[in-house]
Amino acid sequence: MASTGTADTPRAARLRQGGQWLREQRDRRGWTGRHLASLLGVTPTQISNYERGRDGVDDDRALGIARAFGMDVIDVRRAIGLWVPEGYEPRVVSVEEAIHADPTLTPGQRDVLLATLAAIRLQAPDTPDPLMDYHGDPAESPWRPGGLSGGQ
Repeated sequence: MASTGTADTPRAARLRQGGQWLREQRDRRGWTGRHLASLLGVTPTQISNYERGRDGVDDDRALGIARAFGMDVIDVRRAIGLWVPEGYEPRVVSVEEAIHADPTLTPGQRDVLLATLAAIRLQAPDTPDPLMDYHGDPAESPWRPGGLSGGQ
């Protein structure tokens, strides 16, 4: 891999941004650089060089990163500043898809989020939310202990 040097070129800026994204993704998963390196078949020093913007990620490594993170390779390529074929715009996913795809969630957390989402969707759209739409007597405020529900 070629080093970016110290010049502040568009390529150097792109490598720094891509490296920052890579580190953020790794940190979100609680992974060390050594762990990611082992998944990609590179040294921890190489991961450090990617994250510091010293080296660019090649096509094969971008695919490995996508697999390791459980992400779409186009999204990874875009995030690390690699060329993306024309017509590959970001794909809109449903909340459910995002919950299922998030590798940082445990199965229990995933179940709680999906159940909460289902409960929210069951609420009729015209049903007022007492915590958001309250404009009555301050003594009956939902923000005080026992407000609206009596809560004793």
